[in-house]
Amino acid sequence: MTGVSTSDASASVTLESGAQETFDAVIVCVALGVLKRGAINFSPALPDRKQRAIEDLGMGLLDNVSLRCDVVFWDANSSCIITPETGLPPGQFNQWLNMVPIVGEPIIMAFNSAQPAPDLAALSDDEAVSRAQQVMSMGYPT
Repeated sequence: MTGVSTSDASASVTLESGAQETFDAVIVCVALGVLKRGAINFSPALPDRKQRAIEDLGMGLLDNVSLRCDVVFWDANSSCIITPETGLPPGQFNQWLNMVPIVGEPIIMAFNSAQPAPDLAALSDDEAVSRAQQVMSMGYPT
């Protein structure tokens, strides 16, 4: 779709072929990057607050590291575990998801986003796993 035009009575969608389809209403559900590029012409234009929100929202890499363990040594009743003080660069291995309730196995998954994600992606798998294990051993010493 290349355009959306709305009025009080209807909404028209312009397709890439140039054809137009008219409906009572439309819901536009596209990736943020499509909106940021201005790939869809909205008529009337989106309200200023929505345009600012599109401009202000960020996109980036989300990286995860999953650890399959022999046993659950973390709080099995917690969905999420936050580890703010890791001794690693800021943002690395601060957010964890307990996968036990989901998969029934002793797996915990760390999420890294923003700058920590590409920084960790540049490491070998062994080094990334080592850092993840280091953080978990700080919170749950044996």
